[in-house]
Amino acid sequence: MKKDISENPPRYLVFFKGRDADVMEPAFKEYMAKNLRKEKKPSVKKALSAFKEAAKKNHKTREKVKVKDRGVEL
Repeated sequence: MKKDISENPPRYLVFFKGRDADVMEPAFKEYMAKNLRKEKKPSVKKALSAFKEAAKKNHKTREKVKVKDRGVEL
């Protein structure tokens, strides 16, 4: 494995020997499966920003109560 730093983001080069074909195929299948799972997952950052916006809107519409009734008085 070699890291090519001339590009941004850095690119990694992986070298296999010719007789390692039986090792190469499962490695690439695992890599592709991992990438597909990443793409299907919803973005946590996007969901968080949507919830932040909703909280800001809710906060502005809420009315502040300065005097609260505590219930029973003596």
